[in-house]
Amino acid sequence: MYSLNLTKERKVLLILIANSLSTEKEIEIDVETLKTVDFSAVLDEALAQAVHVLTFSSLKKYEEYVPKEVYEKWKTLFLKSCRKNLIVGNNQAEMVNVLSTNNLDYVILKGEASASYYPNP
Repeated sequence: MYSLNLTKERKVLLILIANSLSTEKEIEIDVETLKTVDFSAVLDEALAQAVHVLTFSSLKKYEEYVPKEVYEKWKTLFLKSCRKNLIVGNNQAEMVNVLSTNNLDYVILKGEASASYYPNP
């Protein structure tokens, strides 16, 4: 049997990702892990994998275990990304309106097109 050799930080990140994407029962992170994990490293990995926005909603449940400065940094990055996504979404809506008004066919490419498939886009 193949075994993944994951750090505690990567395991926590995977659980946050799974909980963000699932509508099923959440996977719990045990208290001992929450007390000993390096949340700064979890955030760094989330940024490296571009899932910091996706995972923030799952992180809220564990806020009391996350150092305040790390939580605030994650929250700020989340809010900045949300703002950017709103701007992109509004620009996209304008473009769709112009194209539709002029009876021009179009295809939306990249993340905006698939965002609606996730429970917390």
